[in-house]
Amino acid sequence: MTENRKQKINDFINEFTKFSIDCSANTFPGLTLPSTLNQEEIIYLNKILEIHKICGYPKKDLIHELLQNPKNDNLTFYLLRNPQLDYEVNSYDRLNSTVFIKLAMKFFFNHEIFFQSHICNLFIKGYNIKQEDIKYINGLYNSSANLQEFEKWAFLRFAVKLNDGQKLYKAYLNMNKMLTLLSIKTNKHLIFNFPDLLKVAINGLSNYQDCGELILETIDKSKYKDLIYNLDVKNKTFQKKKDAFLKNKPHQDSDLKEIAELILT
Repeated sequence: MTENRKQKINDFINEFTKFSIDCSANTFPGLTLPSTLNQEEIIYLNKILEIHKICGYPKKDLIHELLQNPKNDNLTFYLLRNPQLDYEVNSYDRLNSTVFIKLAMKFFFNHEIFFQSHICNLFIKGYNIKQEDIKYINGLYNSSANLQEFEKWAFLRFAVKLNDGQKLYKAYLNMNKMLTLLSIKTNKHLIFNFPDLLKVAINGLSNYQDCGELILETIDKSKYKDLIYNLDVKNKTFQKKKDAFLKNKPHQDSDLKEIAELILT
């Protein structure tokens, strides 16, 4: 490692230390440095930068403690965006709660735009779903929830099912496709408040053709299959969309199919 690189790392440590004391701003000089480091440089950085000591907490408690206070959110989310930094995410707090549960609570009850990416980053850091997480997310389910609440619950359920940051991020980027499939399976109209499953199916085949095969397979396996086809008897709009899709089927997203199969089981 060159002296110039060491100096850059030392400068980052100084700036990060100031940021950890006052993170009211969501940026600081050199904040992108960790993502540019090679393995030798990361080891050097983490050997000097003991984040938990700077913040005054035991290492296993660091993220738990930061998540207790919204004033720390900029620091917490910065750490989650930079998995190269040394901190723990798989520990329990003294009440046997997990980091995932704390993030899920923030997302579900105090939704902020793009919050899903923080949960994806938690898994990229190496988080593994625990029985407490499954129990908590199952307990959040409410059959009478409004559309926004159900969509948030669905994302958290996807997280529990996938237990993988890259797969969860892909599901997040394709959320409308995933919700289309979930709508067909559950008869909940989660996409744009469509009045019935026929409209959901037609919209899916019209706009999400890279997973059209998956939509048709989900319909065939759904206990609401007959409902969709019965609603389509008069105008045959869905049947026409289906025939057109099968005649000129575009490339299908195999990664998305794997993710959907995990989510829908």
